[in-house]
Amino acid sequence: MAEPLQHESFTKPVDESREAMEEKPIPRVILKRRRTHAHAGHPWIRSSAIGHMEGDAQDGDAVDVFTSRQEWLGRGILNTRSRISVRVYSWSPALPLNEKFFAGRLSSAIRLRELLGTMSPTGATRLVNSEGDGLSGLIVDRYANRLVIHATSLAMAARKEMLVRQLTEIIRPSAILWRVDPRTAKLEGLEAEEESVLGEPLAAPVFIEEHGIRYGVDIAHGQKTGFYLDQRENRAAAAKYLAGRRVLDAFSYTGAFSLCASRLGSAREVLALDTSRQMVETARANAALNELNNVRFEAENCFDALPALAARQEKFDAVILDPPKMASNAQQLESAWRAYFRLNESAVNVLRPDGILVTCSCTGRVHRDDFRGVLARVSQKTKRAIQIVEDRGAASDHPVLATVPEGDYLKCLICRVP
Repeated sequence: MAEPLQHESFTKPVDESREAMEEKPIPRVILKRRRTHAHAGHPWIRSSAIGHMEGDAQDGDAVDVFTSRQEWLGRGILNTRSRISVRVYSWSPALPLNEKFFAGRLSSAIRLRELLGTMSPTGATRLVNSEGDGLSGLIVDRYANRLVIHATSLAMAARKEMLVRQLTEIIRPSAILWRVDPRTAKLEGLEAEEESVLGEPLAAPVFIEEHGIRYGVDIAHGQKTGFYLDQRENRAAAAKYLAGRRVLDAFSYTGAFSLCASRLGSAREVLALDTSRQMVETARANAALNELNNVRFEAENCFDALPALAARQEKFDAVILDPPKMASNAQQLESAWRAYFRLNESAVNVLRPDGILVTCSCTGRVHRDDFRGVLARVSQKTKRAIQIVEDRGAASDHPVLATVPEGDYLKCLICRVP
């Protein structure tokens, strides 16, 4: 890998000299009264918080954010098409949002992954984690020597050429895939797109290795960017409890929890279920790639399959639940809580005494305490104790800024059910 660019970390003081200022006045966004406290250190300025604007700014341009008392708050990028009308990137008035700025942020993010030891040439890692790396609206995942750049904001999409060039200079990948998914496009007022912007076409699987297990990853068509990188450390942690056990893995996707249970955890047997037949076929191929013969993958709707297993009085020594996101807005929260309750109740009902429950939620709107509350209600309903042994989050290459609690979206609770 090429040497990272030299720069000041975004957490360090910057040069406050006038030479660092933009040459022309920057348009202003003035917040409403009593809205300032909510944005101290948080990059999202919602449209409902904006009082008025001063100056001529187009979507994608840099703007300065001021309080209603004309106090400078931060410098960000405008998008009037989105509910998040400004994403703030700089908290210093002397720091322009130019190429040097973004190169510095990218290099800082990559230095963290080097520190974490996740830059193996055959592995996979999240290189840039949006707000967690000071680059709101930008996700970059590395799969061996390929990159997937997922722009989730107009601010980043408008800087596509620059970002591709800078990442190419730092990482020297063999290929880059640029993605803007339809949901992001709708929220940000963009065109959905998926384009190979560097190197060979990405139709064939990319092979990676994690915990000594090989996986074929479809980075062009898979969910997220093809693999659940955020569960890397949770897969290894859960495996420690599975030796000799019969394991049920619900929502198995491409089989990573299942294969870790078998190879790392020495599970006796694993039954893995997923709704998608395509993902089941991929998971079977991954099991064959690693010569793991005690894992069986079946295409089943997990919401129906778990109660059916309980009705047949099937029993397991461990159950892993890693369902997809359940709620995208506040109106969907009630149904999300009910779904989590049903899934975890069914899981407990198929667990033998002293069973292990590994239960996850990637729904950011379901807070950690709320998720624990679901388990409390399941415990009361099933009349079985649920002991939380480990309370875990996303992998270390998914950093969370202290001022952006929304980044703590993934919950993974490893529990014993006596």
